[in-house]
Amino acid sequence: GREARRRGGRAYHETERISAADIASAADAPLRLQCGTSRTITTQGVFACPILIDEASYRLGNRMTDTFHGHVVDHGACHTCWVEGFSCSA
Repeated sequence: GREARRRGGRAYHETERISAADIASAADAPLRLQCGTSRTITTQGVFACPILIDEASYRLGNRMTDTFHGHVVDHGACHTCWVEGFSCSA
Protein backbone atom coordinates (compact mmCIF):
# COMPACT_ATOMS: atom_id res chain seq x y z
CA GLY A 1 0.00 0.00 0.00
CA ARG A 2 2.85 2.44 0.62
CA GLU A 3 3.85 2.50 -3.05
CA ALA A 4 0.32 3.52 -4.08
CA ARG A 5 0.24 6.21 -1.37
CA ARG A 6 3.65 7.46 -2.46
CA ARG A 7 2.25 8.00 -5.95
CA GLY A 8 -0.77 9.85 -4.55
CA GLY A 9 -3.06 6.91 -5.33
CA ARG A 10 -2.60 7.20 -9.08
CA ALA A 11 -1.96 4.21 -11.30
CA TYR A 12 1.38 3.79 -13.03
CA HIS A 13 1.62 5.41 -16.46
CA GLU A 14 2.45 3.20 -19.43
CA THR A 15 5.71 5.14 -19.80
CA GLU A 16 6.76 4.07 -16.29
CA ARG A 17 8.35 0.83 -17.39
CA ILE A 18 11.94 -0.34 -17.65
CA SER A 19 12.96 -1.34 -21.15
CA ALA A 20 15.32 -4.12 -22.12
CA ALA A 21 17.57 -1.40 -23.56
CA ASP A 22 17.73 0.33 -20.16
CA ILE A 23 18.96 -2.82 -18.48
CA ALA A 24 21.33 -3.82 -21.28
CA SER A 25 23.01 -0.40 -21.27
CA ALA A 26 23.56 -0.23 -17.50
CA ALA A 27 26.57 -2.10 -16.15
CA ASP A 28 25.18 -1.73 -12.63
CA ALA A 29 21.67 -3.01 -13.48
CA PRO A 30 21.63 -5.85 -10.88
CA LEU A 31 22.71 -3.39 -8.18
CA ARG A 32 20.19 -0.71 -9.14
CA LEU A 33 17.32 -3.10 -8.50
CA GLN A 34 17.21 -4.97 -5.22
CA CYS A 35 15.58 -7.89 -7.04
CA GLY A 36 18.87 -8.38 -8.87
CA THR A 37 20.48 -9.70 -5.68
CA SER A 38 17.63 -10.32 -3.19
CA ARG A 39 14.39 -12.25 -2.72
CA THR A 40 11.36 -11.84 -0.44
CA ILE A 41 10.14 -15.01 1.26
CA THR A 42 6.53 -15.11 2.47
CA THR A 43 3.98 -17.72 3.47
CA GLN A 44 2.61 -17.36 -0.08
CA GLY A 45 5.92 -18.19 -1.76
CA VAL A 46 9.07 -16.42 -2.88
CA PHE A 47 8.93 -13.11 -4.71
CA ALA A 48 11.60 -10.94 -6.30
CA CYS A 49 10.38 -7.81 -4.54
CA PRO A 50 8.56 -6.93 -1.31
CA ILE A 51 6.45 -4.35 -3.17
CA LEU A 52 5.04 -7.08 -5.44
CA ILE A 53 4.06 -9.76 -2.90
CA ASP A 54 0.37 -9.18 -3.62
CA GLU A 55 0.93 -9.71 -7.35
CA ALA A 56 0.62 -13.44 -8.10
CA SER A 57 2.30 -13.12 -11.50
CA TYR A 58 5.50 -11.94 -9.77
CA ARG A 59 5.71 -15.02 -7.54
CA LEU A 60 8.89 -16.92 -8.42
CA GLY A 61 8.17 -20.20 -6.68
CA ASN A 62 7.71 -22.04 -3.40
CA ARG A 63 11.36 -22.30 -2.35
CA MET A 64 14.45 -20.19 -2.70
CA THR A 65 15.93 -22.76 -5.10
CA ASP A 66 12.95 -22.10 -7.42
CA THR A 67 14.15 -18.52 -7.90
CA PHE A 68 17.60 -19.02 -9.40
CA HIS A 69 16.54 -17.75 -12.81
CA GLY A 70 15.77 -14.48 -14.49
CA HIS A 71 12.47 -12.72 -13.94
CA VAL A 72 10.55 -9.89 -15.53
CA VAL A 73 10.97 -6.32 -14.32
CA ASP A 74 8.00 -4.83 -16.15
CA HIS A 75 5.88 -3.56 -13.27
CA GLY A 76 5.62 0.17 -12.61
CA ALA A 77 7.24 -0.39 -9.23
CA CYS A 78 10.30 -1.71 -11.06
CA HIS A 79 10.55 1.61 -12.89
CA THR A 80 10.35 3.48 -9.58
CA CYS A 81 13.25 1.46 -8.18
CA TRP A 82 15.22 1.91 -11.41
CA VAL A 83 14.96 5.69 -11.53
CA GLU A 84 15.21 6.23 -7.78
CA GLY A 85 17.94 3.66 -7.16
CA PHE A 86 15.96 2.04 -4.34
CA SER A 87 17.48 -0.80 -2.40
CA CYS A 88 15.90 -2.45 0.61
CA SER A 89 19.35 -3.50 1.77
CA ALA A 90 20.80 0.00 1.90
